[in-house]
Order: sequence, then C-alpha cells, then structure tokens
Amino acid sequence: QQLISREWVNNARSRWDMYVAKNGEVPPAGVMPIHGLDVAEQGADSNVLCKRYGGFVPRLKAWSGMDTVSTADKGAFEHKQSHALVTYVDATGVGVGVAPEMVRQGCVAVGVKVAESPTIECELGAFAQLGDQLAWEVREWLRADPGAMLPPDEMLIQELLTPTYDVVRGKIKVMPKNKSDGRVCMRDLLKRSPDRFDALKMTFAGSA
Repeated sequence: QQLISREWVNNARSRWDMYVAKNGEVPPAGVMPIHGLDVAEQGADSNVLCKRYGGFVPRLKAWSGMDTVSTADKGAFEHKQSHALVTYVDATGVGVGVAPEMVRQGCVAVGVKVAESPTIECELGAFAQLGDQLAWEVREWLRADPGAMLPPDEMLIQELLTPTYDVVRGKIKVMPKNKSDGRVCMRDLLKRSPDRFDALKMTFAGSA
C-alpha cells in the first residue's frame, strides 16, 4: 500500500541528473512553469516553493517564517521572475491570505483547500478529499510520465516515500499530514511536516 515506489523516484532522479549533465540546471526553453507554494503552519515548518516546468522540477526553495504578507511577497517575486502561468497556494489555515495578496500584486494565484471535495476519480474508486487526489496525481506522474524529473533533495525523497494509502468503503485515503481519525500521520513518522511534498502536490492542482 505504499503510495510511491522507490523505483519511480530513482528513475525520476536519474532523468534529472541526465538532463542537468546536458543542459545545466536551466529549465526547458519555452516552457512556462506552474508554481506550488506550501505555507508554514507551525514555527518549525518551512514555506516551500516548487516550480514545475512540464516534467522538470528544479531545486525547491524553502524559507522560515509564518508572516502571511512576507510569504506572499516572496511568492509574488518568484512568480514574476519565472513568468509562471499560475501559483497554487495551500490555503489551509494560515495560508488562506497568501493567494489573495499575490493577486493584489498582479500575479495569477489560486488558493487550494485540500480538505475540499475531490474533482475526479481513478480506477480504484473515489478520493476521500482533494488532498488525496493531489497526492495520487504525484504518484501517477512519477509512475507513468517518462519525462518526470526530481532534483537531488533528500527531504523531498523521504517525504515521497513515506505515505501509504488505503481504500476504505470505496474511498482512497492517503496517509494524512497531521493526526486525523487516529490514523498514523506523516508528521509523526518524519518528525516534521512534509512541506516539500505538499508544495509539489500544489503544482498538480490545475488538474483538479
């Protein structure tokens, strides 16, 4: 019941290394990125920005601090610098004000609430909530997309390999980030928040 296999992650890492050996750490020409921004929930958590240029994911950017305005400022700066198509922001809890502030600064930014209802189903059934759907999107990208490329980021890789999933009464439930219904959570296993995985998940919110 592991959500993402080590083989898929290793393949994506190898493709990244081969791409960089040929092109350097330069995104593919002519491809506008989709940004995913995970906003820090607790003092020890990080804000993490993930940029995805089709299948190429450059090194993620992380910074500390829980100030909504400064997070929005940073997100807006990166959005404009990269000429991003859109920035999807985890709008759960403290992140709710970040996307609106980025919009006020002239960005295309959308808040995403992972506890909302899913928008699609898969062959195993329906998803319990949107967050489960986005985690599954990352799984399928790594499993089936021959262009998926992951940067050398041990924390991200650890987060990708941690969650399991269950199918409960026809609903797909991925291991939650925080305690929920007494289930084992990623924060307990990692001893930190899976901020990098969350930022990568946000880049798939456009398919929701």
